[in-house]
Amino acid sequence: GDSAVASGVAVQIASSKDATRLQCMCMGSNAEMGKQHVDTALKRISQPNGAPEVLLLTLEVPIDAMRTVARAAQRHGTCVCLKPAPLTPANVHHAFGLLDDGSISWLFVSDQEL
Repeated sequence: GDSAVASGVAVQIASSKDATRLQCMCMGSNAEMGKQHVDTALKRISQPNGAPEVLLLTLEVPIDAMRTVARAAQRHGTCVCLKPAPLTPANVHHAFGLLDDGSISWLFVSDQEL
């Protein structure tokens, strides 16, 4: 990505009275993940002994990049895990889409994602 793009950040504010939570996310450089990054990951995964044992994904990067890498990693025997965070009404369908693909082995969910 562009080195001039700021890193992503998320702030969560929780109420001590009623457990209400507010999230503010600025995706920054996370949104810049593209073909070059995916190609690098795919090259590494496809090398002999190059695939990681575990791949942990979050919803902080573009869905197409995650889906491509998850499928390749799963084909090479990697345990692919998803932590669906940040989970928002705008991206919940992406989490379900990744699960429907069949490349996710484990789903890690906290009480905020329920």
